[in-house]
Amino acid sequence: MCQLAAYIGDRPIASLLLRAIEHQEAYIGGYATGLGVLDDGVLKVEKDVGHVRKAISTTEISKLKGTTGISHSRHTGKARDDPRHNTKEKAHPFVDGTGTLALMHNGTLYNYRELWQDLRNRHEFTSYSEDVDDITDSEVAVHILREALDAGESMEEAIRFLAKAVKGEFLFGVMSSEHPETIWIANWAQPCVLALNDDESMFVSSPIGFYDGREEFDRVFTPPWNSLMKLTRGKLEFSTLDHSRSVARL
Repeated sequence: MCQLAAYIGDRPIASLLLRAIEHQEAYIGGYATGLGVLDDGVLKVEKDVGHVRKAISTTEISKLKGTTGISHSRHTGKARDDPRHNTKEKAHPFVDGTGTLALMHNGTLYNYRELWQDLRNRHEFTSYSEDVDDITDSEVAVHILREALDAGESMEEAIRFLAKAVKGEFLFGVMSSEHPETIWIANWAQPCVLALNDDESMFVSSPIGFYDGREEFDRVFTPPWNSLMKLTRGKLEFSTLDHSRSVARL
C-alpha cells in the first residue's frame, strides 16, 4: 500500500507533506518519494527512489513552496521483488504532457496494460523501462484524465470517466494549475482521512499521517468509499463517484 497526503493552505508545504508520508512509511516502508506543488499557478514536481529522508538528500524536494500540494510514498511488490521496477520515473505524482496536471494513486489497476496499448501512441510514458518492458500502472490514469479534459469534460466528469475506465482498487489525488488551491480525491475503496479548518484542508491515507497535528484541525473524519471529493481552502464538496458501483457490506 502506498502512502499519500495532500494539503491546501499557508503552512510550509514541503515539510508538512513530507512529514505526513514519512510517518506513514515508517509502518509500511517506501520505495520512492514524490511531491508536487502549485506555486503561483505553476506546477513543480520533485521525486526520486528511496524513502523520504533519502529523497530529501538527493533532490530539491524540501525546498518546494506553494499553497497546494500532493505527496506520495510508493510501496509496490514489483519494486520489492525486482529493483528494475523501482526508478525515479516510476515515482508519483505523474504529470501529463502539458505539464499542468498531476496525479497520484494508491491501489492496483489490473487492466493498465490494455489501457497502455491504446494510449502509448498518443502520449509519452515517462515510467516506461525498456529492460522490463513495463510502465507503472498509475501513469495510464493521468493520460486518460487529460484526454477527457481535452474532450471538453469538467474535472469532475473527467475523473468519473477515469473511474469507469480502470479496473481494480484505487484512490486518485489530482491537482491542476488551471484550478489553483483545489485538490480532487476519487476514492473507490482505499484508506482516506480528511481534515478541515476555516482556511486550510488536508488529506492523508492514514491517521498516522497527521502525526502531532491532528488536534490543530476542527474537523477530522473518514469519508465513505465510492466518493468524489473536491477540496478547497477549508471546504469540501462531496458526491458519489460512480452510481453503478456497489460497495461491499463488511
